[in-house]
Amino acid sequence: MKKLFNLSDDLVRCAICGRVFERITLQHLKFHGTTVPEYKVAFPNAQTRSVRETDRRREKHLKWVEENQEEHQSRCDAQSRALKGRPKPPRTEEHARHISESKQGKAPARTEKMTAAWERQRGRKMPEGFAEAQRQRMLGSTPSAETRRKLSEARMGRCPPRPPDYMAHRPRGPAHYKWKGGVNPEYGGDWPKVAHEIRLRDNFRCLECDKKNPKGYAFPAHHITPVSDLLLVGLYPHRKENLVTLCPRCHARADNNRVWSVDHYRKILMEKYGYSNEFYSEIAAKLALEK
Repeated sequence: MKKLFNLSDDLVRCAICGRVFERITLQHLKFHGTTVPEYKVAFPNAQTRSVRETDRRREKHLKWVEENQEEHQSRCDAQSRALKGRPKPPRTEEHARHISESKQGKAPARTEKMTAAWERQRGRKMPEGFAEAQRQRMLGSTPSAETRRKLSEARMGRCPPRPPDYMAHRPRGPAHYKWKGGVNPEYGGDWPKVAHEIRLRDNFRCLECDKKNPKGYAFPAHHITPVSDLLLVGLYPHRKENLVTLCPRCHARADNNRVWSVDHYRKILMEKYGYSNEFYSEIAAKLALEK
């Protein structure tokens, strides 16, 4: 198409009257009753300057910039100040598509500020105690409904959905790939039976939030005082005064905040089932002697 309007590097043809010029001027377009912007919209492939005229004007401008750098910089600054605060024109779909196509396969450009920030962070270690402070800050915090909705939408589609009866068909016992004989040397062989009795006592409900698992499988039994601490002082760890049924969420919260959970769940057991404080006092006394 350009060959119809650009006869050579020295001449261009007017798309309206067919006359040949080195440069199509505004005066000539006024003779046709149009302007330069209207002409470019009507004939997008037509050029208003020849290649030689474009090169001549570019060289003239670059020469002027080289000789008048301060004035050029002041003009650019004045133009920047004039445009500051003005709303940008709305981006058309054609413009957005053109930008997207031009950036395909290209890495984002690094600015000097970004490079300097990355160099400062390279090899830098977290301050001592920072991770623990972050963990303590998040203990007990519950995300809002809006945050949970956004997290759910962000994770949607990443993992295949599980069938409703997923837990019912999970491999259990010897069929499970982590099966080690069915006896935990630390918990002892009577632990499954004791855990089931605790769930029966609590009616298969979480003692903290009173929630029952809608999927059908049982919630875990939680040791208020850890098994390792009780074995260390020679006490039986699976006493009913030391066990509560908790849902996975409350169970994780209790494990992450032992100082709070020990007194909290002991108080609940004494109020709900009338357990005495003798066992807890014995634990506290023996642990104090051990320390």
